[in-house]
Amino acid sequence: MDTDFLEWTIFALNILYLLLAARSSIWCWSFGILASGLQAYLMLTGQLYSEFVLMLFYIVAGIYGRVHWGRLDKDRDNQVDPQEKKDIPITEMTLIQHVLFNLACIGGAFVLYYIVQLSVEAAYPMLDAFTTSYAIFTTWLVTRKVLSNWFYWITIDATTALLYFSKGWDILTLQMVIFTILAGYGYMQWQKKARV
Repeated sequence: MDTDFLEWTIFALNILYLLLAARSSIWCWSFGILASGLQAYLMLTGQLYSEFVLMLFYIVAGIYGRVHWGRLDKDRDNQVDPQEKKDIPITEMTLIQHVLFNLACIGGAFVLYYIVQLSVEAAYPMLDAFTTSYAIFTTWLVTRKVLSNWFYWITIDATTALLYFSKGWDILTLQMVIFTILAGYGYMQWQKKARV
């Protein structure tokens, strides 16, 4: 398969995902699932095994996010008084929750690194494990509509851009640079709607 065509397809689907997520559209999950399936193949062929696992996780998280946001939308639509209908609430973590979140991400990274090191010859296993662990936990924050997810994504996306650049995936590197910028946009959009 032509990797440039594959990268451009993943790029387009992921940009649609992120723009729709920033606008809190439930349709973001469909584009994210499609992009993750294609990107899983690319990560496997590029020997970024933690990123491959991450893409599989994104597929499952996308299904969960679609169901969760859909259920909340349905509950909201079933309210009797139209004046009482509200958007799915955007929340924020406390300082203690941030500390625990980071400890879980770091712990997950070391576990993933250890598993990958025992199993296969991987490219950049430590960096791959850290970006993957943080991305898994941060995706959970997105499904729960936690505002600070966007700050974590800025760091994850910028670091992943370096990882993809090292593999020679120029289109996906560009995607991650754009994701870094769009994470700031996502934060501003959610901040306007937040009640935190």
